[in-house]
Amino acid sequence: LDWLCEKHDTEDKSSNTLEFLYLIYVKSIKGSFANFVNLRSLEFSNCSDIEIYPGMLNGLKNLKSLDLSNCKIASTEGIFDGLTKLEKLKMVKANSWPPKPIENLSFSSLNNLIELDLSENVLKITKDTFSSLGKLKCLKLKSCLLSKLDDDVLMPLKSLEELDLSYNMFLEIK
Repeated sequence: LDWLCEKHDTEDKSSNTLEFLYLIYVKSIKGSFANFVNLRSLEFSNCSDIEIYPGMLNGLKNLKSLDLSNCKIASTEGIFDGLTKLEKLKMVKANSWPPKPIENLSFSSLNNLIELDLSENVLKITKDTFSSLGKLKCLKLKSCLLSKLDDDVLMPLKSLEELDLSYNMFLEIK
C-alpha cells in the first residue's frame, strides 16, 4: 500500500482518480487513506489480521460502498466519522475469535446508508443502534445469535424494505 499512497500523494488531492480499491487477504496496512478523496468503493474483505480503528478511514468523503467483512472490529465508535456519503456497509464476521460482541455499535454519522449487512457477528443492539438510519432499505442480521429484538429498535427504519433475521435464536417474535 505504501507505493500506492506515494503514487497518489499529490498537493492537489482532488486530482487523485482512484475510485475502487480492493484489499483482499491483506495481512497489514501501513499508511493513510487520506489521499484517496475520490474513492467510491473500498473492500477490506478477509483481512482478518487488520484491526479497523477510529480515524483509519478519515478523508474518504466520497466513499459509497465499504466492505469490512472478516476484519477485526472491537467497536464501531469513531470508525465511520466523515463517511457521510456511504450507502452500503458490509461487516460480515467482523468479530475476533473467539467471538465477542461488537461494543458501542453506532452508525450515527451514516445518514445516507441504504444497505447494512451485519451478519454472522455477535451484536449488542440497543434502541439507539439504528436510530439515525431513516433511509435504510435493507438490513441483514443473519446468524447474529439474537434471541430478542425490541420493537423500538426497528421503529426509526421508516424506509426498510428487506429484513433478514434468519438463523438467529428467536423463541418468539412480537
